[in-house]
Amino acid sequence: TALSNGLGPREEARLSNELCVTIKSVNNLSKRGRRSPSPYVHYQLLGFQDTFTDVVSSSTDPTFNHTFSFPIVTDPKLLRFIAKCKLGFTVFDDNSSEEDTGSEGAAHDVIGDCKLSLASLAVGSDVVETVRIYDAHKQEVGTLTV
Repeated sequence: TALSNGLGPREEARLSNELCVTIKSVNNLSKRGRRSPSPYVHYQLLGFQDTFTDVVSSSTDPTFNHTFSFPIVTDPKLLRFIAKCKLGFTVFDDNSSEEDTGSEGAAHDVIGDCKLSLASLAVGSDVVETVRIYDAHKQEVGTLTV
């Protein structure tokens, strides 16, 4: 029998996928003041819920090995969108304080952010990259491996 979208069960199964994001590590973060940061990473994929790694205490080179799977139904429209899409990551310091940054407010714990092109996913390839993390002043503050 055909499903409600006009596709048979076999075609429907081919369209259902899981997109897995694995954050392996962050490297070369600077100490903040006299102490090492306690970093964690935030990202949000295609309107899914906000996703966070665990915090790694006092490390300039934390290893996360964090994997999260997102169920998606692929169709030509989504593939065209993914081909142009970049996934943004923000690295935070869980121990940040006004003393470390000289400023106050919610943004003081942001170490930096980066973006990763998802274009390879649209043609069925994995995306495995190390991308540069930049702070609010566009200075490189480390790298993220996904």
